[in-house]
Amino acid sequence: MIGFVPARKNSSRIHGKNTRVVGGRPMIEWTLDASKKCFEEVLVSTDDEAVMTVVSRMGLSVAPRPESLCTSKAMMSEVLYYHAKDGDFAGHETVCVLFPTSPLRQAKHI
Repeated sequence: MIGFVPARKNSSRIHGKNTRVVGGRPMIEWTLDASKKCFEEVLVSTDDEAVMTVVSRMGLSVAPRPESLCTSKAMMSEVLYYHAKDGDFAGHETVCVLFPTSPLRQAKHI
């Protein structure tokens, strides 16, 4: 099983929400930290350089997401299909999607 965190740059309501500081850390860091404790591999799909920096600093993998899948109208099924087709989930039968906007989630909740 692979942990998959979708984190596009342009939120329609809150600019830079994935890297906004919550509890002293960028919000996405909470999800990534919990994910690292649950999965052998965690993949973050993003077009956001700030998110890429956080992900790299934590030693996790980034899968760049094309601009066409970074709109508010892009469906998660399309994002998952793109990454599956691209081979990003190779070797994994199951993908667990974890949105970065749940900073209170802990490993025990996954």
